[in-house]
Amino acid sequence: MKTYYSIQSVKPKHQGFFYDEKTPQEISIALFGECNLRCNFCVDNLRFDTKCHPEYFQYTIKAFEKAIAYTKKSNIIIRVFGGELLQDKFSDAVYLEYKNFFLSLANICNAYNKQFKTFIATNLVHKKASRVLDLLKECSIQLSASFDLHGRFNKQSQIDLFLENCELYSREKLLSGIGFLASRDNINALMKSGENVNVFEVLYNKYRINFDYFSPNSYDTKQITEEELSTFCEFLLAKYPKIENIQNLVCAYKTKHASKYPCPGILIAHNTLIYQCCDFSYAEKQYIKNKNCFSCKHFAYCSHPCIRLMSGHSGCHVKYIFDKLESKGYE
Repeated sequence: MKTYYSIQSVKPKHQGFFYDEKTPQEISIALFGECNLRCNFCVDNLRFDTKCHPEYFQYTIKAFEKAIAYTKKSNIIIRVFGGELLQDKFSDAVYLEYKNFFLSLANICNAYNKQFKTFIATNLVHKKASRVLDLLKECSIQLSASFDLHGRFNKQSQIDLFLENCELYSREKLLSGIGFLASRDNINALMKSGENVNVFEVLYNKYRINFDYFSPNSYDTKQITEEELSTFCEFLLAKYPKIENIQNLVCAYKTKHASKYPCPGILIAHNTLIYQCCDFSYAEKQYIKNKNCFSCKHFAYCSHPCIRLMSGHSGCHVKYIFDKLESKGYE
């Protein structure tokens, strides 16, 4: 094993890659916790009891301006979620407050000369689509939808409504893509042709699909290991190669140029700025402790997600896939 005498000795190379100002800065905003579903995998720290109170949106706007002032990056990805923002039970007055909220975020970005894109994360379980369309078009917002094979929908009617709305917002060019969690239940459902695989394959053949890393609060049995992710990614490479995470890995290997993922380093919740990026000081230690990234032959074109570095697991699913691509002669 290679020994590093100090983190500082490798930091310039590290910074030149991860701190490229052209890499977008992602700012995630949990506006409230009220939801119309009860997904059994919902991470505990997102199970806020907070209701939708538009009178508190002003505090989130102030926290957002602090975050914009903090980041040096010029390109911003804004992701707003709940709970669920687009619930049918909310009044039209709430949607007017949404409009004012999103326009305020846009004005702040413009004031700081930031380029930005705005997304609402949604489960697409709603029937009042006309007012959603008005909001999206007036505020230049895209939807990012979530579909999980296990633990999200407990009624066929919910799945039918989800699929109907996918069609609607895709037709209007307002659906950026569909994501699912790489949880053990979802991985097993896909790899073993379990529940809702038929629905997943319909989505796969029609829309952009990606997976998000599942990160429970504590190191418990829900945590996914690097070995499990390696096996899963190899399965996706063989059966579902159009999934964006896999396409990005293949592209990075072929071009020897890393994909520039947004840095998910800022989180606003409870109407306040609760987390800002550590500037990878801790991640650097994790590289050396668990991953040995700096001695890896794939390091120059790797975009290993920091959320996996922080997990503390040894091994590396990204390196595993790069090695597989090399063995299969991908060029």
